[in-house]
Parts: sequence; structure tokens; C-alpha cells
Amino acid sequence: MALATGAAKSVPFYQNPVWLFCAGVMGFSSLMLFVPRIFSWDWRAEYFGVGGLFLGSVCMIGGVAWVSVLIYSSLPLWLRIPMFGIYVYMIVFWSWRFVRFYRDLFSNNTEFGALYHEEAGACYYKQKADKKVGQSKKAPVPVPSPVFIVLATLLAVLSLFFARELSSYVGLPIVHIFLAVMSVPLDMMFFGFVVRSALVYFYYPAVIYKQSGLRVYVDMATA
Repeated sequence: MALATGAAKSVPFYQNPVWLFCAGVMGFSSLMLFVPRIFSWDWRAEYFGVGGLFLGSVCMIGGVAWVSVLIYSSLPLWLRIPMFGIYVYMIVFWSWRFVRFYRDLFSNNTEFGALYHEEAGACYYKQKADKKVGQSKKAPVPVPSPVFIVLATLLAVLSLFFARELSSYVGLPIVHIFLAVMSVPLDMMFFGFVVRSALVYFYYPAVIYKQSGLRVYVDMATA
């Protein structure tokens, strides 16, 4: 919310769509804190998934910086749109690998049965089995290349040496430029974690419940 305000200092916060969106996310997240207790999820898959979804808040830092570039930057529109589009594409492409991987896993009864094991009138998601699956050669790598991370870090640090010039050219405080560059590999990584959590703890348990009527619980110990 502070980043959203800093990007458009002349716009009242209640007229700043980025600020309002951030406030909405904060309010919604605050309510989500009580959901597991209200519905008594305990060892249900959704209970563990909530923690994974909260990792998405890390992406807000880079996301707000990039949305600020798109909306409030003084860069020409023909440059802002492709830049923002590349940022979104990189995150979507990175996250879609998890969708593809678990979709293929779902089509394999043996592998999927090892991951979600039916037993005693319930279904158990086995974390150790998922860890083994995640270490297979066909599993998507959860962390971007170290070279990419180092490159983004170096570019972000380099921007600090030209803070005044960049800020004047882009029309935003240097902190927005720094975070926009620095956050790309981090946003890819954390958004990937969020997508994986949504699939493993929410989507497929919902599919299993719809098909069999069985709730999915988390088994953290059994291989």
C-alpha cells in the first residue's frame, strides 16, 4: 500500500486502484486466517494449503511495482505494455509448468494413487511421496536459475548508481524500479509455490471429493 501511494503521490489513496486492491487483499487475507478454525479443517488438506497461499503475498512487492510502472510511469505506452506483458508472461509460464506436471500425474493412476492414497474411508495426501515425485527428472524446478537470480540482482543494484536519472526518466521513485527488476525471479518462484499449493491442497482434493465423496487429509510421515 505504501508503494502504491508512493507511485502516485498526487492521487488520493481512495482514488488509487492499486492501493485499493492492496487494501482488499489485506482484508481478505485477514479473514482467511480464521477460516481453518471456523470450519475445523485440522489435518484436512486445505489447512496446509492456506499457509502455501499466503506465500503469494511476497509477489505483491514486485506486482505493485510493475503495476505502478504500467499505470503511473511516464514511459511511453508502447514500452510500458510490452514490459508489463513480459513480466506477466514469465510468471504465467513458470507457474503453468506445475499445472502441466500435476495434470499428467493425475492421468497416471499408479503415480496419483501413491500421492493420494485411499484408506479407511478417507484419502490421504502423502507429503513424502510428493517430495519424491518432485525430485524426479520430469518434475518442474521450483527455483529459477541461479544465473537469472544473480543477473536480476546485479541489474537492480546497478540501478541504484543511476537512481536520479532513472527515476526522472521512468517517472517513479527508484525503489519501484529497484523492486521491479529485483523481484522478477522471486515472483516467479513464490507464485509457482502458490500454484502448486492450490493444486495439491485445494484443486485435486476437491476433484477427489467430487468423484468419491472422500475428504483428503495430510499424511506427513508415511512414504
